Amino acid sequence: MQNIITPITRKFILEDVIASPCPWYGRENEVDFLNRIWDLRGLPSLDGRFKDMFGDVFQHRVNNDDYPIDWIITDDRLNILQVDDTTFFKFLSEMLNPLVVESNSVRDHFLAIFNNRLLSDGFEIAPIKYISGEPIYGAVEVKETDRLHEILMRLEAGAIAVSTDGDFSDSEYMALREQVRKKTELYQLLPEFIRAYRNTRSIRSKMQSIDKHYAERREYIREAFLPAFNYLDNLAGITDPFAQTMGAPMK
Repeated sequence: MQNIITPITRKFILEDVIASPCPWYGRENEVDFLNRIWDLRGLPSLDGRFKDMFGDVFQHRVNNDDYPIDWIITDDRLNILQVDDTTFFKFLSEMLNPLVVESNSVRDHFLAIFNNRLLSDGFEIAPIKYISGEPIYGAVEVKETDRLHEILMRLEAGAIAVSTDGDFSDSEYMALREQVRKKTELYQLLPEFIRAYRNTRSIRSKMQSIDKHYAERREYIREAFLPAFNYLDNLAGITDPFAQTMGAPMK
């Protein structure tokens, strides 16, 4: 079965996780953590002194720490960029395991990393059950309208950020824009400055030419996104209860 989560999405997630100040293996070491997902004692060693991957990695990441910090991305034994989705999702979910993760704030930090990237492939990591009151996480498919709504929110927030001297990377901007571009009717309802510009510097310049005040720029951007949000709400069957009440016949 073909994987849904692309190697590109996986690479972005792993790079973000490795760059994080929080260790992805939490309260454990890398070997014990990875052994939760892969049978490291059944995988070969790259160091002739050890009989299996468990001993190999323990020596080079726990004892000596002389493997590169991003070794899990390139190690063919894990094959993490191509391994089946079920295994990849288990790898992410174990980072949030109550027995592994160091704190709720670290859990939320990793959740934001995961779901920021997984959204483009139509999934998110979310609680699927509770044990002793603690959430246990797994992969959940995101409805198309919910996925697109989240993309619009991120585009809007990014446009506001870059227009008020905040940050919004060109790579994220283009990735989000491309996701909406696949939906022709929705794409045509995006603000003109999103459809016209391929980098965030141009958005900043456009907003600076419209108004010198941050508050007015924010308002302009929010109003420009309204047609796209309304279109998605109609697709999802969302209606305004107040409007329904106002339109109902008098009794």
